Amino acid sequence: MIVDLLITLVKILFILAITVGFFAPVLTWVERKQSAVMQDRIGANRADILGFTALG
Repeated sequence: MIVDLLITLVKILFILAITVGFFAPVLTWVERKQSAVMQDRIGANRADILGFTALG
């Protein structure tokens, strides 16, 4: 009985880890894009210094 409970707990933790592992980077990306839009910033690939784009 206790073994079944432990197996179920491990399965739940595994599914939770996979879910968080997928959504954390996506939510970070969305948050950064939202902040950039609110602050009216352009990305690094569109910024230039004295007319020259740096690695973009």
